[in-house]
Amino acid sequence: GNTLIFELDGTEIKASINSQNLVEKVQYLTSNEVTGDYQVEVYYSDYANFSGIRFPKHILQIEDGYPTLDIQIQELKVNTVAK
Repeated sequence: GNTLIFELDGTEIKASINSQNLVEKVQYLTSNEVTGDYQVEVYYSDYANFSGIRFPKHILQIEDGYPTLDIQIQELKVNTVAK
């Protein structure tokens, strides 16, 4: 796999890409007035093909070592252009 590092609005973001060119993990630092800086990690797994689009069926976000978001995708509908 590869790691892509880029900056968005002054925040350095690291994205881990697997051998199939799919994002597995995104990491960045954010801050809070009370706790200061802390790391956010977002994991993407169980990719599936939804109408020709590869999308993760599981998204897990961990902030400062604690899970804050855990999404299980069952269905994905692709937007179509109205005629």
